[in-house]
Formats: sequence, C-alpha cells, structure tokens
Amino acid sequence: MQLDPLSRNVFEALSESDDNPVWKAFVHFICNRNQANAAALSQWSDRTVAAVTDALASVEQMRSAAADFPQSIQAVAASFADLEDEFLEYIVAGKQSETLLIVSYGRRRRETDAFFIKRFNDMYFAGSTDAAYIAGPYLSVDDCLAYAWSFVTEKCMNRLIGVVFHPPITSRFVDAIIVGSCPYIGTLFTLNGKLCARSDKTPFFEVNS
Repeated sequence: MQLDPLSRNVFEALSESDDNPVWKAFVHFICNRNQANAAALSQWSDRTVAAVTDALASVEQMRSAAADFPQSIQAVAASFADLEDEFLEYIVAGKQSETLLIVSYGRRRRETDAFFIKRFNDMYFAGSTDAAYIAGPYLSVDDCLAYAWSFVTEKCMNRLIGVVFHPPITSRFVDAIIVGSCPYIGTLFTLNGKLCARSDKTPFFEVNS
C-alpha cells in the first residue's frame, strides 16, 4: 500500500501498538488487500461486512480528526468485538488457510475430536473441535507448537487415534507427541494414514498390513 504519512502512522498504531494478537491479524487482513481477499468478501455474512465497514469508517475518522482518536479507537474496538469470533472462524475454515497438523483423539473411534494447526498469510492458528476458542495468531510456528504440545499431551494421554502432518511441522515434534501421549508399548494409531504401533526402542514402528 502507498500510504501518506498520517495513514502510515494510523496503520502502524493499529497493527503494532495494540497488544491483542487477534486485532493485529484483523488489521493485517483488511490493510493488505489482494484479489483473493476481495473474492472472499462474497462469502462473508451481512454481520461481518457491517462490522468491517464500521471499523473502516472509524479508521477514516481517526485519519481526518486526530483529536477524536480516543473516541474512534473505542468505536473500532466495539466493531471488532462483534466481528472477532466470526473472523476467526472464517480464517480456519476458509479455502486460503492451510492445514499443517491434525491430531485425532478419543475414547472410542466413533467418538473422536481433533486438534489442528492452520496457517493463514504467514500466521498460525490452533484449535480443537472440543474447545470453545481458537488460539493465535502466532507469528512463529515454534510459538504455535509450544501451545500445541501443552494441549495435545493433556488431551491425548492414552487417547491418541491418529496424526496427519505436513511441513513445517517436523517428524521430531510428531515423535514427541506420540511418546508423550502413548506411554504403553504396542498402542496402535495411524500416522499420515499408515497403521503404526508404539515401540520401546523407537517412538513407533509401522505395522505391516
């Protein structure tokens, strides 16, 4: 974007000064427009479009009247609060997001949940089908994996069903998940679609079909 100095100051204040990481992701999304984002607008609900419009109008108000910054910031925050949940759902479910990790777990195979890590515009998000919130955005995959490790080792203990992963998720991290959640030798699970078993000498071995 080619911004005048005042616009640049507003953008930097919104995207860098605020300590809410989800707010930063929102600003990054609306201020770095591209054809894909424009096409995605047709998929947004009326509520989402209205919230974005209100937020952008408040930003314009800040540009035109510096004295009104405090009131405008409150208006932007109010608009964003109405948008936050739907915006995050759009990110993790949208076609532009890339799934990097899925860890399936449960007591019985017909009653399963899944933990996931997704990447969107160089930002990382994590969540689970049995959790009410989405963690992120993380600007580093390592920060996201630290959260993933804590969540998965707690939820998957003796309940691991399967793991699907893609780079930059490493096999070393997946090995750690398997060791941490499958303490019993011989525990069966799938890894990228292949049947495996917990081993005593290595984290696991592939079971020949």
